[in-house]
Amino acid sequence: MAISLIGALLVGSLSAAIAAMSPRRSYATMAIVAVFLIPTALAGILTLAVEGGVLGQIAILLSPGDVLDGLNAFLFGVPAEGDAVQEAGIEGWVYAAAATAWILGSLSVLYLRYQRLDT
Repeated sequence: MAISLIGALLVGSLSAAIAAMSPRRSYATMAIVAVFLIPTALAGILTLAVEGGVLGQIAILLSPGDVLDGLNAFLFGVPAEGDAVQEAGIEGWVYAAAATAWILGSLSVLYLRYQRLDT
């Protein structure tokens, strides 16, 4: 239940923040798809190419999908599904901190965006 709630918060808040900042729906849709696909691909490439280096670890934490994969593995005590997340060697609590940062950052963007509408 916890990973479902965290996943919904992360994906929903990030998508809402992107949509709120975009002037057109079609741009927002493409930006949301890009934010979830491109970092995952880059993180996989960097992590496997650098073989667990710091650059690969940073790339993993900047990928929302990989953060959720690592957090899921941490909460349930199972190996991560993605090869890049397994290769990164990041401790589980770091994924929890990254997910929290993604959620709070996205909600902050939403708050600031809609606060500007009042004036």
